[in-house]
Amino acid sequence: MRPALTLGQLPVVYFMNKLKKILSPMSYGWIIIFLLGSLFHFIYEMTGDNFFVGLIAPVNESIWEHLKLALVPVPLGWGIYYLLYRDSLDKNHWFTGCMVALITTFILILGLYYTYTEALGVELVVVDILVFMVAIFGGHHMARHFYKRYKQIPFRYAFGIVILLIILFVYFTVSPPELPIFLDGPSQTYGIYKT
Repeated sequence: MRPALTLGQLPVVYFMNKLKKILSPMSYGWIIIFLLGSLFHFIYEMTGDNFFVGLIAPVNESIWEHLKLALVPVPLGWGIYYLLYRDSLDKNHWFTGCMVALITTFILILGLYYTYTEALGVELVVVDILVFMVAIFGGHHMARHFYKRYKQIPFRYAFGIVILLIILFVYFTVSPPELPIFLDGPSQTYGIYKT
């Protein structure tokens, strides 16, 4: 039998329980995904403009290409976590969470970026990085919320939607429409072929 806690110990126990939650891999996974996504910003150039890398990593400075900062890192992070802890996770819930994280991150990147650039009339690299960080954090925590509280979609549908999104990005990298979201500001070109 555990000894009763004194009144003075309650805040310490509460704080320690909160700290364990904050430091759990599911809670801080967004940081790893953010760092991996940040690396993806440079990977195309680091590989000497490798065509196949460019299909999943940003090839220019367009808004659309910057969504690729989350395209692979989010499913990769969620997938690795699943492989490590699959015995304690429900596959349908987990991959529904992954899908929600990816879609929410895309929506937040677009919404926050266009809100701040249109409201302030400026583009700042520091704010762009903060937008990406907030979007990854928001997507991750929205997915955790879905994982814990909502009915899941079957694995094959959630996984299929993520794969369809990747295919969509590959297609628009090679054949982007001439819309502002696809325009590389510095070169005034579109896509990997710089048309």
